[in-house]
Amino acid sequence: LDNNQNHISSYINSYGIVLTKTVLSVVAQQGDSQVSSVRVYFNVLDVNDNPPVFSKDDFSASLLENTRVGTCFLSFNVSDKDDGKYQVFVINPSGSLCLNAELDRERQSSYNLTVTANDCALPLALQFTSTVHVVIVVDDVNDNAPFIDTGNGTIYLQETLDREHIDVFTVRLTATDKGSPKLETTVNLTIKVEDVNDHDPEFSQSTYSLTVREDIPTGQSLLQVHAHDQDIGPNGQVRYVLTQESPFVVDSVRGVITVMDKLDRERDSNYTLNIMAVDQGNLPRSATAEVSVTVLDVNDFAPMFSPKTLFTEGTKNLIMSIFVCFLINLLSTRSQLWMKI
Repeated sequence: LDNNQNHISSYINSYGIVLTKTVLSVVAQQGDSQVSSVRVYFNVLDVNDNPPVFSKDDFSASLLENTRVGTCFLSFNVSDKDDGKYQVFVINPSGSLCLNAELDRERQSSYNLTVTANDCALPLALQFTSTVHVVIVVDDVNDNAPFIDTGNGTIYLQETLDREHIDVFTVRLTATDKGSPKLETTVNLTIKVEDVNDHDPEFSQSTYSLTVREDIPTGQSLLQVHAHDQDIGPNGQVRYVLTQESPFVVDSVRGVITVMDKLDRERDSNYTLNIMAVDQGNLPRSATAEVSVTVLDVNDFAPMFSPKTLFTEGTKNLIMSIFVCFLINLLSTRSQLWMKI
């Protein structure tokens, strides 16, 4: 007992520990009279005057992004100096932080959490709490195969292309990362070679020849020429045209040559036509073939004497004199003539 105060100030055992339970023997003696003693049992009741304390101010953890849901990865060491029922915390029954959803580092690579621990004192106004910051870093797992983006990838041409030889290429591209394990992805790239107008039209033959009678009716088809272009689209569409005026015309699409004016062998017995094949490219290319037309004669003129009346003298060798004096104008007709006297 404190001689100066009527209360117990403290009681510390020989180890320097404050005891919450102790037994004291109180002895009372007055003068030389008998001594009286009594045992006093002390039980120090706790008051909720201390908050829970985390073992450190900040926690951090690293998780692989493929960590299974339900995995517990961090245990909190929380202590409370108060005694008894106040050491039950609501953070987690086992004091562990567990994963409750799937992670995806590519979506979110870290999390900042605030964990609060509170005791269970009643009433609630007497409860103490403590908070701690937890930083969780999501480590990458090699779970995504590389994606080939044709918009960013560059393919270089090593040789000259020839659409007329190969017009479509199928290239198999493989992209491999350097992770462990290595992952790869493949894609088939189809390359279509577009046409450029790099070929001239080609006639099936360079020269054509035909013979026609001079009395052939107009509108009669004589010959069809053909030219092929190895290009495609407008670059390979061929049109035909005659390069000079003549009694003939050509169908620009079909290449059919037709006589459009009456022929006259006595005026023109031969025609040389230059027919051009032109493609329809932006920079047209062309080729030319030659068509030789021979006009055959028909017996369309009667023989004519020139002059119509002749006078001669002499009695000898009358027949010979007639042949000498009569000039026969055949107007270039090549038919054989028969004469009678």
